[in-house]
Amino acid sequence: MKNISRCIAIFVVLAVSAACVFAQAPVPSQDVAQTPSVSTPPPPIPAALPIVDPSKELSGMALVEALRKGGFVLYMRHTETGVVTEKCEQSNLSAIGEEHARNVGGALRDLKIPIGAVRSSLACRCADAARMLGLGTVEPTADLNPVAPQPSFDLGAARSKRLNELPPAGTNTVLVSHLHGSQKKEEWLHLQMGEIIVFRPDINARAVPVARVALAGWLALKNVQASDSVAR
Repeated sequence: MKNISRCIAIFVVLAVSAACVFAQAPVPSQDVAQTPSVSTPPPPIPAALPIVDPSKELSGMALVEALRKGGFVLYMRHTETGVVTEKCEQSNLSAIGEEHARNVGGALRDLKIPIGAVRSSLACRCADAARMLGLGTVEPTADLNPVAPQPSFDLGAARSKRLNELPPAGTNTVLVSHLHGSQKKEEWLHLQMGEIIVFRPDINARAVPVARVALAGWLALKNVQASDSVAR
């Protein structure tokens, strides 16, 4: 019995000692426990190439007035694609893509922007978009294709040559193509479907982008024109 009593006494002493140790241990504050971890913000999305120099940019009625005088090349990415076929026996644009192409062409006419030549990639979706602009006869050319016809063909150089061709006096040229690469990264063209990049040709250097107009931008320009007419 004495041994049992001694064991019980030792157990009680150890239990009390452990309770004291836990009671003295530091407890994390509630504020620290509820503080959310600070995440690193995502890196900014780089601007799509080409980037328009603000000192050379044209916008609003200044852009419209400049285009009315002619001398620019309008590089357009085809509108929304539908069923893609090898032969252009049917439209390769979706119903929305067809509507968007007609809207862009209608806006250019409403804004009284003169268009001379209209060229497109050989791809059916580009030829369809160019045709539905309703701005004149479409001239297909491999220079605007997304892939070179043969390895020795410098697609970037061919496209740059098209961008630097001076339109006939008093007109602008429309090129309907794709996202476009090049051997030189600074010559890449990244744009949304239906977006147009307006270039000022320069036969002695690289064509200069002076404006980027998305699909909705043409409606905005028509509204600016209407407001300007009312103000006058």
